[in-house]
Amino acid sequence: MSGRLLVASLTAVIALSAAGVAHGQDVEGVDVSEFQGAINWPQARSAGIAFGIARVSDGVQHRDPTFHTNWAGMKAAGVIRGTYQFFRASEDPIAQANLLVAEMGALEPGDLPPTADVEVFDGQSAATLVARLQAWVNQVRARTGVNPIIYTAPGFWDQFRATIAGTDLWVADWFVAAPVNPVGWSSHRFWQYADNGRVPGIPAIVDRDRFNGSLADLAAYARGGGAHGRVPPHAFVGIAMTPDGGGYWIAKADGSVFSYGNARFHGAATNYGLAAPIVGIAATPDGGGYWLVAADGGVFGFGNARFFGSMGGVRLEAPVVGMAVAPNGDGYWLVAADGGVFAFGGAFYVGGLVGVPLNAPVVGIAATPDGRGYWIVAADGGVFAFGDAPFLGSLGGKHLNAPIVGCAATPSGKGIFLVAADGGIFGFGDAAFAGSAASFHLKAPVSAIGVSRTRRGYTLVAWDGGIFSFGGAGFFGSAA
Repeated sequence: MSGRLLVASLTAVIALSAAGVAHGQDVEGVDVSEFQGAINWPQARSAGIAFGIARVSDGVQHRDPTFHTNWAGMKAAGVIRGTYQFFRASEDPIAQANLLVAEMGALEPGDLPPTADVEVFDGQSAATLVARLQAWVNQVRARTGVNPIIYTAPGFWDQFRATIAGTDLWVADWFVAAPVNPVGWSSHRFWQYADNGRVPGIPAIVDRDRFNGSLADLAAYARGGGAHGRVPPHAFVGIAMTPDGGGYWIAKADGSVFSYGNARFHGAATNYGLAAPIVGIAATPDGGGYWLVAADGGVFGFGNARFFGSMGGVRLEAPVVGMAVAPNGDGYWLVAADGGVFAFGGAFYVGGLVGVPLNAPVVGIAATPDGRGYWIVAADGGVFAFGDAPFLGSLGGKHLNAPIVGCAATPSGKGIFLVAADGGIFGFGDAAFAGSAASFHLKAPVSAIGVSRTRRGYTLVAWDGGIFSFGGAGFFGSAA
């Protein structure tokens, strides 16, 4: 980082072997700025760098001239990417947040939440620093729909022992066996463990970082809700069909709901003060209501959709990414990006994937017609069957042009569709292929798929509200 924190110093240089990441299964990364020069990101990736976090600016007065090159280079090299801004308490926090978002652009699947690099008082009191930092956090969350990260060190932060609501921690604590989390956080997402690393492809010494979890955990965190990536608040993230296929509802990350055809509007969550973005919508079996589910596990029922419980307010190891409804509407399942399954009401728990090594985060769940089983689907197309859900096939291990973002079962329960962000469709069992949007010139990525219980075919929704219907699925309007 551009300032020097109150942490230990050491003169030894840490070298990373080109053969792979040091420390076995540790997920390694770097944070960079103009001081590292021109970076060869493919070479760094080959040396074991899984993620990189690039500086956008030092406050509003100095924009990092290497940011856009690094931002594009990380994506092209397949490095999970993030941004940071050196926070200046003496400058307008809203202007700083807006500059960061403008330079970064819309977050995409695989992008990490933005970070405030908090190292100095910048001539201000502790109270002023905390108030302006909270304002920065609130503005970044409002602009991006995600909870940002705070980078700091215990030696600095613990001088004033503040708590910043709705943030994750990136702790700087160098040359120790394990970091100490500053007051205000019980755990950390990232650990900057050295400031003098040497990495192939990076000309100068560089800060070394480590993610607190597995590579699958990092991928899930970077996607922020798995199926929907780090979506902006205006993005459409889910679709639910009416029982006869004569209409559908589509939902936005901000809790908005739009109804088409014979789908009746029953309410929205836009005025609920959501703690996390909405990631999906599911209809009751009779079409008389629907539920919205948020990334923090919050559940909101409208119409005759009854509330049976939620994970809202419970600390989750990974964000919730999807929901499936019990056949008679007396319960539902939530699934998290790490494969954790949470059953409520009359929904039967028949297994999950927590503790199972995953190559990609989970993005969705679909239930069998009798409610005695379900499929869990991952972003790489991996399909996992539980209970009486038959295993019908998988895309795991196969090359995909875009990640899988959602799934839906056929009415018989003998088939399942997977949909990719580029609109590609993959059917297993009796899920008959009726067309895809993969060849279309999409203006926004696809986010979800819906299947009616009476009509053959399926309907896709994209982030911009675009609707694509195939087979016997009717088109009743779109928000695009």
